Amino acid sequence: MTTDVPELHLAKSCRVGVETKVPIDADLGHLGHDQQLAGKILKKRRDEMARRMRLLDPRQRVGGVPHEVIHTQMAVKQSALDAEKAEDAFYAQSAVLQDQILQAVESMKATRARERQMEVVDYSLANLRKEQRREYELSDPNALKKYVLPDPDDPANPLGPSSMLKFSSQSQQSAEKKKQGQEELSTWLAAQVQEKKDRLAYEQEFDRIHDERAMLSARVRAVCEDTEMQEQQDAKCEEAAENARLAKLVLEQRKAKKEADDAWKQRHIETVMNSERMNESVDSKVGFTGRLLKAEYKRLSLEQEQARPGFSGSYPGHCLLFFMFETRVAALRRTCSHWQDVYNSNARQLIDKLSTKQAHKEEEAAEASRINCSVAVLGALEEERVRQQQERRMRIIEENKRLAAAKREADKEERKEYFKYDP
Repeated sequence: MTTDVPELHLAKSCRVGVETKVPIDADLGHLGHDQQLAGKILKKRRDEMARRMRLLDPRQRVGGVPHEVIHTQMAVKQSALDAEKAEDAFYAQSAVLQDQILQAVESMKATRARERQMEVVDYSLANLRKEQRREYELSDPNALKKYVLPDPDDPANPLGPSSMLKFSSQSQQSAEKKKQGQEELSTWLAAQVQEKKDRLAYEQEFDRIHDERAMLSARVRAVCEDTEMQEQQDAKCEEAAENARLAKLVLEQRKAKKEADDAWKQRHIETVMNSERMNESVDSKVGFTGRLLKAEYKRLSLEQEQARPGFSGSYPGHCLLFFMFETRVAALRRTCSHWQDVYNSNARQLIDKLSTKQAHKEEEAAEASRINCSVAVLGALEEERVRQQQERRMRIIEENKRLAAAKREADKEERKEYFKYDP
C-alpha cells in the first residue's frame, strides 16, 4: 500500500527568521473547478522551489549546472545539428539528382531535334530540286522577269469587282506614241550626256584654275624666299663690314693708346733722368718757407764747405774728385739703406702673414680633429645607448613571456578547480 506524501515547500512564519513547511497546494482548494490554472500555478511554484534549492546549495551555486546535465544538453543539440545536416545533405543530393535528370532530358530533346532537322535536310537534298523547295520563291533571281501584269480578260485569273483599274495591257501603244517615247528618251539621254560633259568641263576648268593659282603661289613664295635670302646675305655682309670697321677702329685705338703710354713712359724716364734729384745739381733745396727740405738735402754746398773751419782754401784736383766720389757714395748708401728698410719691412709683413696663415691652418686642423673625436665619442655613446635599450627591451619581453606562461598555468588550474564537480 502506497501512501501519497504531500509535496511541501518553505513558507514564512510569524517568527522572524523561522520558516515552516506547508503543502505546496494548500491554498489552491478554491480553484478545484479550474484544474488548468491550478496546474500552471503549481508548475511555477515547483520551478521557484528548484531555483531556491540551487541557490541554497553552495556547490551548485559556485560550480554551476552539473556536467551530466550539460552533456545531455550538448548531446541533444548535437543530435539536432546532425539531423539538420542529414536533411540538408538529402535535399542537396535530391537537387543534384534532379539536375542530372533534367540535363539528360534536355540533351535527349536537343539530340532528337537535331536528328529530325538532319533528316529533313537529307530528304530535301535527295528528293527535291531547288525550284521545288518552299523557300525558293523568296530568293528567285528571275522573279521580276517572270512577273506578268494582271489581265482582266484572262479567264484563268478573274479579277472580280475590284477590276475598275486601267492596266497598261488593255491598250496597245501606237507607232506614234512609241516614236514619241523614243524621241523623249533620246532627248533625256542627250541632256544627261550634255550635263555630264558640262560637269566634266567645269571640273577640268576648276582644276586648271586651281593649278594656275598653285603655280602662281609657288612662284610668289620662291620670289619671297629669294628676296629674304638676299636680304639676309646683305645684312650679313653689312654686319661683317661693320665688324671689320669696329675691329679696325679698336686696333687704331689700342695703337694710339700704346703710343700714348710709350710717350708718357719716355717722358717720365726723361723727367726722372733729368731731375735735380737724380743729377744732384742742387746740394740742398730750400722750400717756400726758406727752410731746407730734409728729403732733398744731400750735402754741404761748396761755399759752406769752404767756410768750414780748417779749410785750406782750395781742393786739389784729385781731392776734389775724391770728395765728390765720397759724396755720391754716401748718397747711394742712404738710398740703399732706405730701400733696404722697405724690403725688410715687406719681408717682415710677408713672414707675419705666412705665420698667421700657418697658425690658422694648424688651429683649423686641431678643431677638425676635436670635432672628429667628439663625433666618434657621440657615435660610440649612441651605439651603447641603442644596445642597452635593445637589451632592456629583450629582458622586458622575456619577463612578459614568463609572466604570460605563469598566468596561463594559473588560469588553467583555476579553470580546473572551478569546473571540478563532486556530487
